[in-house]
This record gives sequence, structure tokens and C-alpha cells, in this order.
Amino acid sequence: MDVSVYLFLTLLLAVGLLRLVELQISKRHQREMAARGAAKVDEPKFRWMVLLHTAVLIGAALEVVFLGRPFLLWLAAPMFVLFLVANAVRWWVIRSLGTHWNAQVVDSTRLGVVPPGLFATFGIQTMRRFLPNCWLFRSFTRHGSQRLQGLSRTSQSCRSAFPPKSACSSPILTIERR
Repeated sequence: MDVSVYLFLTLLLAVGLLRLVELQISKRHQREMAARGAAKVDEPKFRWMVLLHTAVLIGAALEVVFLGRPFLLWLAAPMFVLFLVANAVRWWVIRSLGTHWNAQVVDSTRLGVVPPGLFATFGIQTMRRFLPNCWLFRSFTRHGSQRLQGLSRTSQSCRSAFPPKSACSSPILTIERR
């Protein structure tokens, strides 16, 4: 086997170990939040998600080893940089959310607002910029079934679709109605 194959397998092993570390952090956060009154939401599909993530890592390793995929530096270099950036953002999110971050769904609404971090510095400004334009927002909300119809509607009609401010509040961020 080529050196690049060993490096790729090492990268996959590192990703797998990082996911195990994240699961340990998640378990610790769940215990801390349960002690403060949060409740874990039963999610029967979580096992399947874990199985799928594991299968993707194993499948990537098997593809490279058995199908002899070539190493393409022009593709590998930018993808490695993208991998590093994505993981930096991932750990920034974990750190920003503190004990509110979990791999599983935990109802932590009674615990209050998450301290400022990634979402306060980037997320709110992004949402204030894009939500009034509404074409993206409509794609992921109750208008999703009508997303192809009405994309030409004005921003004003989209603002009327927003619920009142009190309904937009969440423990992570609050969307202010203009």
C-alpha cells in the first residue's frame, strides 16, 4: 500500500476517535444538565445515526484499500484544509454551547440562555440579513411545500409570515421582528 493510503486511514482513525471523545463529552453534559433539571428526549433513530456515521468511516477505508483509489494532491490538499476548518468550527460550537451541547436531543429550555459565542457573533447577524429576504427561510419552514411557488413574493409578504417575537424566542437566540 502507498503512504497516502496509510495517511488516509490514520485520518479516518483520528476522526473516529474524535467522535468517541465527542460522545464522552455529550454524556458528561447530559449528566450535568440532568442534575440541573433538563430532560433527555427519547430519540429512537439515534442508534441508526451512529451506525450510519460508523459505516461511512468504514466504507471510506474499504473503498481506498480495496478499490485502489489514486491519491490526487490537487483534491486532497483543499479537502484537508476544509476538513480542518470544519472541525475548528465544530469544536467552536461545542465550546460556545458549553453544557448545552449534546450529540442527542436534550430539552434544556428551563436552564436559560446559552452564553454568547459563535451564535451571538455570527448567527444572529446572518439571520438578520437573510431572514427578511425570506426565500431561504421559506424553504425550511412551514412554506416548504410551496417553496417553488411564491419565490417572487416580496420581502414584505414574508415578514408577515413571521410569528410574534414571543414565539421566536429560544434558549439559544432570539430573532427580533423588524
